Amino acid sequence: MHGPFRHLPLVVAAALWLPGQPRTDGIESPIKEAAAPTHEALVHNIHVTYATLGVDQNYASARVKYFKHDLEKAIAQAVKQDTVVLGVDAGSDSLYMGYVDTMFVLLQNGEPLEGRLTSSGEEGEMWWYEILYQAPRTIDQLTIVNRQLTEIFYDQKNILKAENLETGKRRAFYYNGKVTRYDVSL
Repeated sequence: MHGPFRHLPLVVAAALWLPGQPRTDGIESPIKEAAAPTHEALVHNIHVTYATLGVDQNYASARVKYFKHDLEKAIAQAVKQDTVVLGVDAGSDSLYMGYVDTMFVLLQNGEPLEGRLTSSGEEGEMWWYEILYQAPRTIDQLTIVNRQLTEIFYDQKNILKAENLETGKRRAFYYNGKVTRYDVSL
């Protein structure tokens, strides 16, 4: 066989052969079986938060998800402790709100909106928090500051999806250590 497909039979044979299966053609495969991953290998190597923000009249509700150990590391640094272990309790919620009040800020006309934690929980290796903000007037424009975890991880990414629940207008925002603020019209 000549031309660009001359190696096709070898490619097909390699694709059909599964590691761990003995070869019958006498050729030793360059593909070796991988060892079972260690605990360290299973730990994520990306640093990201994911948030949704729903706006309805003069209320905004945010739900933010974090990798547990990333958030615990950030809060520990913020409160000048070696370690912090979060739980589903009032003390942990207070530590979280102390952190998020300065790192995830909604501003209306330059004034920060006060957030109130409405619920929190754990999903596997993730923590999630829901925060309710009330504005003095209808929210149609906001400045959203999102610096979460950027003080800990140089490669931190924060993704936010916002929606005006009355009009259906949706926007998505990408934050990192350099871009931490958006002026938003909803």
